[in-house]
Amino acid sequence: MPTFAVVEQLLHDTAGAGLAESTRDRAKGAREQMTKALAVAKHAGVRIGLGSDLIGPAQDRRGKELSLRAALETPMEALVAATRTNAEILGLSGQVGVITPGAQADLVLWNGNPLEDPELFSDPTNAVLVIQAGHIVKDLR
Repeated sequence: MPTFAVVEQLLHDTAGAGLAESTRDRAKGAREQMTKALAVAKHAGVRIGLGSDLIGPAQDRRGKELSLRAALETPMEALVAATRTNAEILGLSGQVGVITPGAQADLVLWNGNPLEDPELFSDPTNAVLVIQAGHIVKDLR
């Protein structure tokens, strides 16, 4: 599973990650290879989920992975990778990652249409309503 958000963080804040400036060039090369690998895997029919590998204070940037993938694929493909495909990979098809009767109600309402503006995913304040397992855990409406 490619994790573009980690590489993106290194490209824009190498010093903040406590790494040498030379890491930026390696991160750029890694991103180019990851982009090629994503295209090759998709062409071969490989199911590719979505995750970020971000840790510590960078947790608020997890949504950036969605916007980065949306730029490489389509916003809908990135959203499906984060939901249905991840559920399939984890053996949870039909239970999570879909909106269907009997599935766990995990839903996010965005302040705008992320299929038209995938950068909405990058800012957690754009998630105005979050429902996990049928319970509202965030409500900024």
